Amino acid sequence: MPKMQEPKNERPTSLYFVPEENLIACDDLTALPYLYDETVLECITARYFTNTIYTWAGPILVAVNPFKSINGLYSDQKISKVFTLLKEGHDHQDPHVFTVAGLAHKRLTSEIGLVNQAILVSGESGAGKTESARFLLTYLTQVEDDSSCITDTSVLHRPEDIKNKILASNPILEAFGNAATLRNHNSSRFGKLIRLQYSQNVLKGASLDTYLLEKTRVTSQPSQERNFHIFYQLLSGIINGYVEGIEVDEEISFNIMPGLDNRDFKQDLLYFKETQKAFRKIGIPNNIEKDIYRVVAAIMFLGNISFQPSSDSESWTFSTNEVSQKSLARACHLLRVTKETLQNTFTKKKISVSLGKETSVIYKYFEREDQCEERRDALMQFLYISLFNYLVDAINSKICDNSSSHYSYLGILDIYGFEAFDENSLEQLCINYTNERLHHEFTRRYIASEHKVLIEEGFMDIPFVYVDNTICIKALDSPISVFSILNEECQLKRVLNEDDACLRVCNALQNTGVVTPAVSRRNSGFLIKHYAGNVSYNSSGLLHKNKDDLPLDVISVLTESSCEFISSFSTRSRKEEIERNENQGRKSVRKITTLSKFKSSLDSLINILGYCDLHYVRCLKPNSRNTAGNPDKSFLLEQLKSNGILETVKISQAGYPVRMLYMDFVKRYSFQRKQDFNEKEITYVILAELYGVDENGHPPEQKCRFGKTRIFLSESCLHQLEEHRSYQRNIAATCIQKNIRMYLRRKWYKNVRDSVMVLQSAFRFWLTRQRFLKIRSSTVCIQKNVRTYLMRKKYQKILLSVLHTLQNKRKIDESFCPGSRISLASSCYGSLYPTSITDFSASEAEIALYEDGQPIGRNVLETEESGIETDTESLSGQWHRSGRTSRHKTKIIRKGRKEFHDVPDFSVEQSLRKRNSPKYSHSFNLKILCPQFQEKFLSHSQIRLNIPQFGHDSLNIPFSLDKVKVMLKDFSLYKEFEIPISSNDTLFYRDGIISYRHLRRAKIKFHIKSTCLPYSTSIPYYDKPQGVFDILRV
Repeated sequence: MPKMQEPKNERPTSLYFVPEENLIACDDLTALPYLYDETVLECITARYFTNTIYTWAGPILVAVNPFKSINGLYSDQKISKVFTLLKEGHDHQDPHVFTVAGLAHKRLTSEIGLVNQAILVSGESGAGKTESARFLLTYLTQVEDDSSCITDTSVLHRPEDIKNKILASNPILEAFGNAATLRNHNSSRFGKLIRLQYSQNVLKGASLDTYLLEKTRVTSQPSQERNFHIFYQLLSGIINGYVEGIEVDEEISFNIMPGLDNRDFKQDLLYFKETQKAFRKIGIPNNIEKDIYRVVAAIMFLGNISFQPSSDSESWTFSTNEVSQKSLARACHLLRVTKETLQNTFTKKKISVSLGKETSVIYKYFEREDQCEERRDALMQFLYISLFNYLVDAINSKICDNSSSHYSYLGILDIYGFEAFDENSLEQLCINYTNERLHHEFTRRYIASEHKVLIEEGFMDIPFVYVDNTICIKALDSPISVFSILNEECQLKRVLNEDDACLRVCNALQNTGVVTPAVSRRNSGFLIKHYAGNVSYNSSGLLHKNKDDLPLDVISVLTESSCEFISSFSTRSRKEEIERNENQGRKSVRKITTLSKFKSSLDSLINILGYCDLHYVRCLKPNSRNTAGNPDKSFLLEQLKSNGILETVKISQAGYPVRMLYMDFVKRYSFQRKQDFNEKEITYVILAELYGVDENGHPPEQKCRFGKTRIFLSESCLHQLEEHRSYQRNIAATCIQKNIRMYLRRKWYKNVRDSVMVLQSAFRFWLTRQRFLKIRSSTVCIQKNVRTYLMRKKYQKILLSVLHTLQNKRKIDESFCPGSRISLASSCYGSLYPTSITDFSASEAEIALYEDGQPIGRNVLETEESGIETDTESLSGQWHRSGRTSRHKTKIIRKGRKEFHDVPDFSVEQSLRKRNSPKYSHSFNLKILCPQFQEKFLSHSQIRLNIPQFGHDSLNIPFSLDKVKVMLKDFSLYKEFEIPISSNDTLFYRDGIISYRHLRRAKIKFHIKSTCLPYSTSIPYYDKPQGVFDILRV
């Protein structure tokens, strides 16, 4: 690596004059005809006057802060235009911060080179780094909705509000991490790296890392500078009634908030409203938001607490003035601690003495006021840094996607710029060390490596001189360096002597040529020659800030707080201490200093950037007065040199923005190429087919250039190659999809065909089985009926024989009378009511009808049992009673076939008359056991009463059939009456089987509709009720 040298600044003569219109039109410094310092400066200045603040310097974007708003420069139309140009793959892109974000996003989605991308925004304080980082983030979140690489499926898996949450984190971080300084009204007082997480080219979330918050600004601010923005925003919100629970007197002033007299509270109020909206967008609960405001207000009041000697003049106590007492009371109220707790912490020192197994605690009062103020300031700084860390963790929990560990990311680094004030301390040393490391990384990865590649590939034969800051970095961070000496001084158990420490630094590093004693002898210190200029560091407070000794008494104050949110800060501090000890592997006696922690976090940042493809945005400040339209050329030229822009332009003019090894090129863009050619020849064939060849037989040099081991490509060439590759991959993918679909459809068809065959087989089997079962059932039925017929014939022969025998035995000269039970149910639908509800005794009523000893007809009245639900309102003639339902089993009498089936036991009698007697040719025997019927029938003039034969109160009444019919017609069968049934059994014959039956007494109810009588029995039409009276009675 060459030694650090200053490049020569040759002034152009009149022969090298470039017209102003050409300078304005030149949007890439590498296109200038003469690469002199003044030419580059004139180009940037001329474009600045026309509000063209962006210019390419090879792959680097140079941005000059306009200190004013430019209409349409960051509009949505501009975002769409940049996105369209990048999508079309033009060789030339407009210089804009959106273009840098678009190129990084395109590299990430196309996976060319390193997958992870990072955009490094650098420049000195006030150059516009924070605004540039904000515009980069705006483009990347907004372009997600228009990106062609996003599929519908991937969009469904992206949280809907992740973009809003990422953008909402900016106002919160700027309110708590930015402050107004002499050089910048919105200066970042911390470093920030936000990494956008991508999965399958879709934005899934983001993670946030912060570096070195300037916590000393909470308690002390440089002259004419202000504290963090949140203090002024909160004060304006309290005064205007936007915050409840915090009281502030309008005339009160706060010691930690300079510039309140001329502060524009209206502007602060607008920023405060924006911060409140950001809290809601990010998802911070209302109660937590109130606790955050309470902590900030408590810090404001703690800064107003002053001290005075106590009455014994041996210790210190709180001042008795009105402002201090009010501030003390309100601070205790906001922190939820007692006044005694704060007094013990601020005015006493706790000393623990171990005596064997016992530990004694001794309290020692402070002897000086600055010791009390140091304790107070330590508590204020600890509260603020704990609150800031809590906010960072809360934001990460809301925007970070932890569903997968495999992410590609695009990082945006907004780091503090190079600083050189009249009085510089430890904060400026860390900030400038960070810029040295980042500049060294840029020089190593771009300028030095680019120069090496061009020489190896045969494109540059002349020597190239560039500035190298390796010596400065070693002087700051090495075994013998500024950092090591300052850390050693803090770790020694002795009184800190900052002047002696600075003297040790100068003596140890005087041979490096980078570190020298301070020029001013007013304050001892040392001077370091940075790449951006010389900076003198003051020794005052250097070791105290590096030691960063936080007393345990300060942490215990928060432990005693009744507010859970505030007490959690102490718990977090203990956990971090335990984690640091575990990472060390053993309990270290050396205390971790501020420089050690900062170097560790910076090493982690450089390690992250090492795995990324870097893109650079160099922000320039036109003047030191922060005014618009007045560029200071000498001031600008210093920044061009310190940022390495001039070297970048010179090195970029000889090369191409894209370069790939031949092996990587062939793997990516070769499709079905013969492998007997070497990789360079295949590359030549691919590019020749794409662009053709010139008169010399080579592809055009403006598109590509062949090196010894690499191919150098322009952006348009890369875009066309990617389009061709995408086309070929789509063809291959279509072919693969076609064959896979064909295989899947064939497989599906085979499965369907097999399934159909199985179903058809099963259905045919079922049909065959059904036919078989039907035939078998029919066969069984035929066999049953045949056997029944045969057995019935056989049984009838036996029955006739038995009857003949009985007839002979009883000396009955007449044939047996066919008995028919006449149901009192007449017509329509009838339902029987069991007599178990009534008090009548069971008996049997039979009416045997025969004419001249022969049966009148073969009507058989059969009986069967059935469950009947009856309406008991009709029982015993009690029509007025309410209906009750009762379910019983009874005998339903119904007419059967006209066959002779049944022969009752006691209806088999000898005829009193001869069969062919002329007098009784149409007479029949009526056998009635019902007293009501006896009275009815015996009163008839033509009834002849015969003495019963068997002594069972039965009557044999010779009677004419026609007359009986008239009598039965006159007698209403629908009247409520009881049928007393005798206990005698009845011989019943049916289907060739003789059995004894016992009939029950029953009631009958009629209705014209079957649905009104459950379990009703249909009655033939000719037996229906007669007259309206009978129908109404039913």
